[in-house]
Amino acid sequence: MIEHNLLSASKLYTNISFEELGALLGIDPQKVRNNNNNIYL
Repeated sequence: MIEHNLLSASKLYTNISFEELGALLGIDPQKVRNNNNNIYL
C-alpha cells in the first residue's frame, strides 16, 4: 500500500521532500526513504 501511495504522490508532486511526503501520507519520513529504495519513482 505504501508503494502505491508513493507512486501516486510522485505523479502529482515533482518537488517534495521525504518529510513533506511522509506528512502527506501520514507515515514516518524514514519509512518513505526506505520504501523509496524499493521502487522506481
